[in-house]
Amino acid sequence: MRLASVASDPLGKAGRAIIEALLAGDKTPEQIAETAGRRLRASKRDIARAVEGVLGDATRFLLRQMLAHIDQVDATIELLDARIAELLRPMSDARALVTEIPGINATTVAGVLAEIGTDMSVFPSADHLVSWGGLAPGSHESAGKRKPVATRRGSHWLRVFLVQAASAATHAKGTFWKRTFERLRARLGPKQALIAIVRKMLVALYHVLKNRTPYRELGADHVPSDQPERRAKKLVHQLKALGFDVQLAPTAVAPT
Repeated sequence: MRLASVASDPLGKAGRAIIEALLAGDKTPEQIAETAGRRLRASKRDIARAVEGVLGDATRFLLRQMLAHIDQVDATIELLDARIAELLRPMSDARALVTEIPGINATTVAGVLAEIGTDMSVFPSADHLVSWGGLAPGSHESAGKRKPVATRRGSHWLRVFLVQAASAATHAKGTFWKRTFERLRARLGPKQALIAIVRKMLVALYHVLKNRTPYRELGADHVPSDQPERRAKKLVHQLKALGFDVQLAPTAVAPT
């Protein structure tokens, strides 16, 4: 029997129906193919060939035990989903706001809210939340150069959920997240760039929940208003490390 060769999901509706028919033992391979063929792309001839064979008593027993275990697991998952939905019901407004952020789906928002809640007053600032989550960037300095080090330990599950969300967001075309990730990846590499996106996403989550305001997509063409200032500070730092005393003064004409 080669059920997987004709059913992409052997435990889906069609696959399950075939297994049940085989366990009942009251249908020929052709009859099974006639019934299941309406749900599968494979030809009836291929289905009949795939289910040919004889099931011994031991195999039938084991298959029934496996199906019973799968049914039990499915029932448990349904109970857990119902319980999660019940616990999230009072947070419906917060859930609606958070799920507007690209990359965050129903599963992610449930996990994130389970970790940080909806009351952001417990965190004095977004940076405190990032630090609590173990996502604050660390660094040490050597010979005047700052070298990044790994983020410290924080909420494991918060990181798991946000990494999944950030990964999805960086694949969303025409978004601020995708453009920012591509820019950071060229400088930091893919892993560090993704963690940087996770931090930015957590900051966005903080402000959305704290202010109860909808997320606003900035778009792929957005340039942070402080980017020139940050670049200037970085250049000054590098010059000072080389022994120069630098004083900045704005020019009358904006650079092009």
